[in-house]
Amino acid sequence: MKKLNAWLVILSSVILGLHAVKVINILEGVGIWVLIIVVFLIGLNQLLRK
Repeated sequence: MKKLNAWLVILSSVILGLHAVKVINILEGVGIWVLIIVVFLIGLNQLLRK
């Protein structure tokens, strides 16, 4: 029974790891655009305040 639990933990951690890698890859692609948009909005906000 303990062996089964160990395998489940290993499998779930591997699956979670793969999902994390996918999410990180997606975030790297989207993150650049989000960063640009955020910087642009902050800059716009500063201009409008003056």
